[in-house]
Amino acid sequence: MLQNTPHRIYIIEGIPGSGKDTLVRTLLDVLHSESRPIYYYPEETMGFSYGQVFWPNITQVRLSIMEAALDFVEQEALRTPEASFVFNRFHLSTAVAARSSIGKDQEATDRYSKLLEKLHTMPVLVLLLTLDETRMTRLTHQERLGHDWVWQDFLQKVTEDTPHNSLMEQYISQQTRFLELAKKQALPYHKGSLPELLKFEWEEVH
Repeated sequence: MLQNTPHRIYIIEGIPGSGKDTLVRTLLDVLHSESRPIYYYPEETMGFSYGQVFWPNITQVRLSIMEAALDFVEQEALRTPEASFVFNRFHLSTAVAARSSIGKDQEATDRYSKLLEKLHTMPVLVLLLTLDETRMTRLTHQERLGHDWVWQDFLQKVTEDTPHNSLMEQYISQQTRFLELAKKQALPYHKGSLPELLKFEWEEVH
């Protein structure tokens, strides 16, 4: 299914609740069926759980992780050319995340630009999940409400420390920015809802 595609680095992006975990599981199943080495990095590895969003200097931490990750990918791809790498959140999330220093702090912005330059030299495919606003209204994360105090604190900080008055507003803003950046950065990408991307014809991607 993937043998004809030139891509070896897959970056799954999208707002919370858009289906990233489901798409990752499907992609990993496909890659495993091709009997190739696979390195998978969940969003917590990259510092994107809701418990990490408001860490001081989290953008700089993420940039350091990204730099180390791409150095490893570069080296490992030379050693094992058939290897694949799957990231659940990466460069788009780094630029879009709440309180990001990208575009505000010159050092962080310069580091990010260098990372983008490196990504442009690599066999990357970005899979950007999207949701319509009707579905966003249902993203209340009921399983976290009432007993997860970290989630409650996160929701409070969203309204206090960001320009958004609700989680819904934040998600709409984030998705708009994801789409803008994907187009502007011009890395190979495919966008769509989870059902659309689950039907994705991988071998046709160029």
